[in-house]
Amino acid sequence: MKKIFFLLFALFLVQSVFCADLSDLYTKTCPDGTKYWQCSKTKPGYACLPDYSKGGSELKLQNDLQTKLVKDYKTGAHLCACENFPGYTEKDGECVKINCDYQGKEILNGACLEEKPKRCVLGSIVDDPLSCGCPQGKEISPDKKSCQSKVGCRWGTLICQAGYNCEYVESNPADDGKCVAQSGCSSIIPPEKRISCTSLEECDTSTDPKGICVPKKGCQYLNPPCPAGEVCDKKTGICIKPQSNLFNSPSTTSNSTKEKGNSPLSNLSCCCLPSAGFLALLFFSWKNKNNKF
Repeated sequence: MKKIFFLLFALFLVQSVFCADLSDLYTKTCPDGTKYWQCSKTKPGYACLPDYSKGGSELKLQNDLQTKLVKDYKTGAHLCACENFPGYTEKDGECVKINCDYQGKEILNGACLEEKPKRCVLGSIVDDPLSCGCPQGKEISPDKKSCQSKVGCRWGTLICQAGYNCEYVESNPADDGKCVAQSGCSSIIPPEKRISCTSLEECDTSTDPKGICVPKKGCQYLNPPCPAGEVCDKKTGICIKPQSNLFNSPSTTSNSTKEKGNSPLSNLSCCCLPSAGFLALLFFSWKNKNNKF
């Protein structure tokens, strides 16, 4: 009889201690304010459960997606499942937001941000140039995962040398710009930036006020060169055919003709030799008549 009474007394003590500990847990909360055996509202998928690493007398938020301890005992449904929290879904054993919070704004899942190539994917902001494109001045990189700078003076990746300006069409995003000389041969250009044309060129300002060196026109500047059989008239800049001479062969040049015409022998052959020949002919005729008689 005494033994039975002792066992009942011991059981009463154990039950009292257990119930006291259990009632103590019900009065406690987890750090985020979640009550014992309840799903956290600040961290979906987690529940406020005893921390058995500390003997079970303390509470701690624990992932309940795998253990599924917190249930509706009538239906058996898991109360801490991610789908029970609007805007969340389960990924890799955690509840993640479907939409994104970015700079105080909620971005819908799958939407591209104004800052290309950023995109909201299951609560995370990622770079997705294939879906969202690249900002102006950049293009999709070879790995298709990011954007890289375009090459061109418009984007600052190509620097124009001194004396050149970067020119491009503002309304054309595909125009990367080109370096155009800001110097010229015109007199309006400062001397330190003025271009000197060669002896075969002249400064043309008809199409560009800054002036462009273009080839001079005329055969004396080889623009165009004279064809075979013609000579260049340097006064007019026109190719002409040389004049023929009765006393010279066709291949005789004009210069040789002038040299012969200016020499004393040339004057003699043109003026005196015909007269001398005629007198000699008269003399021989008269001599032949006298010999007959």
